[in-house]
Amino acid sequence: MTARASSVEALEAEIARLTQERQDLERQQQQLRVDGLRNLVDDFAQKLGAAGFSLQDGIEALQVRARPAPPPADQPVRHSVIKPAPFVTAPKSQPRPPMDAVHLRAQSVLGSDAIDWLKRAHPLLGGMTPAQMATTPRGEEKVLALLAAYARGA
Repeated sequence: MTARASSVEALEAEIARLTQERQDLERQQQQLRVDGLRNLVDDFAQKLGAAGFSLQDGIEALQVRARPAPPPADQPVRHSVIKPAPFVTAPKSQPRPPMDAVHLRAQSVLGSDAIDWLKRAHPLLGGMTPAQMATTPRGEEKVLALLAAYARGA
């Protein structure tokens, strides 16, 4: 065997070793990504639960975020007008705080940003605004739970 053939074989062996090492590192990197994603999911699930939301609520909120981006700035954006929903009384077996409870809680937690927050769509509310969501007893519970989570710093 010549020195040149030996050198080529050594280079090929080194290339094979480096290729294997690269593949191992890529597998490790992928495993780290999977582990990181699992940690994020666990944290997300805990925060949802602490705020009174279900995993399904969180999934729906994420789906809203996955929707296409809004049109570019050079295209006009149409804003819908939020019409107040009629006041619906809860059954006597489940008394419900008046809608003012949401406004008061938002004011105490968010201060001067409360009114804007109530009118802005929120991903944890399925893309609805807190004001829209709070028109039903269950929706009001969700909004109050979200405000409670904000107050706790979650």
